[in-house]
Amino acid sequence: MKKAFTLAEVLITLGVLGVVAAMVMPTLMSEFQERVWITRLKHTAAVLSQAYLMASKDYGVSAEWNHNGSDEERAERYYNYLKDYIQKPLISDKRFNYQIKELSGDGNFAPGMNSSSNYGFVLNNGTIISIMKTASNGQGEDAENGHEYGENHYFVGLVVDVNGQQKPNVLGKDVFLLFLEPNKVVVEGYDLWWVTRRSCSTTEHDAWWAGGACATWVLKMGNMDYLHRELTTEEWDSIKVGN
Repeated sequence: MKKAFTLAEVLITLGVLGVVAAMVMPTLMSEFQERVWITRLKHTAAVLSQAYLMASKDYGVSAEWNHNGSDEERAERYYNYLKDYIQKPLISDKRFNYQIKELSGDGNFAPGMNSSSNYGFVLNNGTIISIMKTASNGQGEDAENGHEYGENHYFVGLVVDVNGQQKPNVLGKDVFLLFLEPNKVVVEGYDLWWVTRRSCSTTEHDAWWAGGACATWVLKMGNMDYLHRELTTEEWDSIKVGN
C-alpha cells in the first residue's frame, strides 16, 4: 500500500513555507537592493575617476581649474571640462529638481539636485550625476594626511543618484556625495580627517548632512553596515584617508 500526504498535511506544509518565505524575503530583498546601490556607486566612481584623469591632462587637477564667476558659471565650466571624457549617452540638464532626504530623516538635503541651477550627466544605466554649487573651504591644513588648503581652494562636488529619480532618494542609500580631490587625480567621498560618525548615521545629525560621508564608507568597505547599526568612531578612524 502506497503512502501519500493528506490534503491537510500538504496545506500545513505550504503554510509553513509561506511563513518562512514571508520572514526571509524582506531581508533578501533588502540585501539585494543594497548590493545594487553599492555596485552602481563603485561603477560611477570609476567612470568619474577616469574622466577626471583624462581632464586633468588638459586642465590640471581641480585646484588649478578656473574658479572665477558665479556658482552656476563654475558648474558649467566643470561640466565642460568633464563631458568629453564620460561615456555616451551623455545628457546635459539643469533641472535635477526633485527632493532628496537626509539619512537621519531630520531634513532635506539642500544642495545638488534640489537646485535647478546645476549641470550634470546621466549615464547609460540611469545614474544621475549633478555638479553641486561649490565653495572654498577656506584656509586650513591637515599635514598628517597631506592636505593643505588655500583661501580659494575649491572642491568640485558631485551628487550621484545611482537609480535616477526612483525612490527612496535618500542620502547614503541611493544618493551619494563624491568630490574631485583638489590636489590629486582622485574621485572620493569626504576627507575623513574631519568627518565624524554622525556624518553617516541614521539617527544623528551634525553641522553637515546626515549621510554625506556614506560614499567614503561604501567605497572603502564595500558594504552599508551603517544602515543596520551605528558605526563607531574607531571604525571611521580605521579607514582614514591616507591609511
